[in-house]
Amino acid sequence: MATTASLPSVLATRRQVFGAPLCIDNLTPADVCFGGAEAILAERKRIKRDTIANRRLQDQLQAA
Repeated sequence: MATTASLPSVLATRRQVFGAPLCIDNLTPADVCFGGAEAILAERKRIKRDTIANRRLQDQLQAA
């Protein structure tokens, strides 16, 4: 009779062998499959742009 390993031990072993699942652009597979990827990437780009603009303004105010 074959012994069955518990699910957590199987998952831990799989993670050790194969590593964590890779995500492109830090998106989940569900985001890519169900079409939310473009909206997420656009929002990240907007946040980055706004953050950089705010940092530049803060640097200019501090230098003045």
